Amino acid sequence: ISLFAASRRRSWDESYELLLSYKEEHGHTNVPQSEKPLGAWVNSQRIEHAKYLRWIEQDDNTELPKTSMDSRRKKLLDDVDFVWDAVAHTWITRYEELCDFRQEHGHCVVPRSNGRLGAWVEKMRIEHKKYNTLLSEENPKNSKLKTILTQDRVQKLNDIDFVWNVRE
Repeated sequence: ISLFAASRRRSWDESYELLLSYKEEHGHTNVPQSEKPLGAWVNSQRIEHAKYLRWIEQDDNTELPKTSMDSRRKKLLDDVDFVWDAVAHTWITRYEELCDFRQEHGHCVVPRSNGRLGAWVEKMRIEHKKYNTLLSEENPKNSKLKTILTQDRVQKLNDIDFVWNVRE
């Protein structure tokens, strides 16, 4: 191992130790990107993981970008329940909070003032409009419109009587 490679590994290992401390304090590994420098490091691990998966799934001689992720690092991160997909993790977390809210209040009409859950519920209504537009025949095939909602997620929300339009 070159001196440079050894220092990079030490840097990765030091960041990993910071992640372990963060998890001990917060109970999870979904570090916000705003939490410098750990958030940036966590995001880069997600990017490197995606490259790594392309490498191991490759079945031809396609030239792929190099990655710093390897099986040792992936295992270390997997062993601490590293959140590889932050969007999916947040969706599931907020959905579970919404189910708890519904259990307590008997409905899913969360006020905007209800912190992260209120903001997420409002976002789901906006995402649902995009989702419906994407499914409509008026949507051009070259549309750059995207949504985090899937048929499964819409069904989950429908199953708990989510209110898509509070004005109706």
